[in-house]
Amino acid sequence: KIRFLSDPNLSYVMTRYRQNHDYWHVLTGLPPTVLGELALKWVELIQTGLPLAALSATGGAVGVNMLSSREREVLWEVYFP
Repeated sequence: KIRFLSDPNLSYVMTRYRQNHDYWHVLTGLPPTVLGELALKWVELIQTGLPLAALSATGGAVGVNMLSSREREVLWEVYFP
């Protein structure tokens, strides 16, 4: 359950968003790695339009320097829309 949200509708949406995260990994075939999480956040952003997904995808893209050059290449050429 999501705490710290006063709007029960928003709390419901965010709870379902968190609960379905692992299903998205299975449906998309993205691994639970840094590369897979970054790609999945972009998928979630496109699918849900939630600001949290946008923040995570953008913040993660800034941290992309932690990836190897091959991982960056895959991220930009395969996973980014």
